[in-house]
Amino acid sequence: MNTAQTAPRPASAPTVPAKTTATRVFAGVGLVLLLPAVCVQMLTVLLQAFTGALDPLLAGGGALPFSGLTGLAALCFAEHTVTPRVRRRMVLAQWALLVVGCLSSWIVLF
Repeated sequence: MNTAQTAPRPASAPTVPAKTTATRVFAGVGLVLLLPAVCVQMLTVLLQAFTGALDPLLAGGGALPFSGLTGLAALCFAEHTVTPRVRRRMVLAQWALLVVGCLSSWIVLF
């Protein structure tokens, strides 16, 4: 008789946690919203260039490229390189930079 007991196999873990998938969706939406934000920023810069009035609020537009880079990093890094908490903070930083970049353009235009 074989009295050796075999250990039960552990249940297979899902490959992508639900939190990571939702966070990646928010990163993707932020990247999609980045295109109109850049267009509004360029429109504001062109309008101010033709009127001759330079506004220091446009310095906030420099946050838009960093928003895009942060969003790409949050979207593309693999699960084993970035924890869900870090990915969530990267997406929050992406959205904060997007708001800062857009807010300056909207204040100048309106």
